[in-house]
Amino acid sequence: GARGPTLMEILEGLKFNLTRTPETEIHQGFRHLLQMLGRPSNQLQLSVGNAMLVQEQLKLLDKFREDARALCASEAFSTDFRGSDTAKKLINDYVRNKTQGKIVEFFKDLDKLTKMILVNYIFFKAQWKKPFDPSRTYKSEFHVSENRTVEAPMMTTGGLETPYFRGESRACTVVELKCTRNISAPLILPDEGEMQDLEAELLPETLRGWRDSLQPR
Repeated sequence: GARGPTLMEILEGLKFNLTRTPETEIHQGFRHLLQMLGRPSNQLQLSVGNAMLVQEQLKLLDKFREDARALCASEAFSTDFRGSDTAKKLINDYVRNKTQGKIVEFFKDLDKLTKMILVNYIFFKAQWKKPFDPSRTYKSEFHVSENRTVEAPMMTTGGLETPYFRGESRACTVVELKCTRNISAPLILPDEGEMQDLEAELLPETLRGWRDSLQPR
């Protein structure tokens, strides 16, 4: 992959220091992490992966494809973005298969001038530590964006104490729901009309601050 200044900028962004950790160990560490996260379990399903789609006139080295698959659980495909419907179907089918049908339309449209697309996906499914009562679930409107609303099942429960934080400065509510196997799912709900501003401020230090501010409620 990357070399020279580009490699150093990537490593710096990921907080790696080659004088302390050789590049080969970094790749092996990521491979081990992905393998560990992907271990099958009857209580937890987690699938994390990447894919690269490149305009077919740009030839990828076989060594690059092999390393991407072995070290990063990444697939590299060649496609013709000029026939954008074909490329779009390839991406959407790939992501739908990897996320067990949960993400159906990853891309709605593709620019025919596109040369390369990097795709990241994650599929997470776990059992709640305290399951919700299906009889208390009801249908209601969920605002996907300022202009789009869908009907979604709303789960409710009672007598549950859970970590909670109200971020007034960033107009959002954060809760952490416990799952089995000592796993928790932090959920961030922006106030109405605040989604774009909130997304722009989702920095590591912001998330750490919210996590440190969680209080049982």
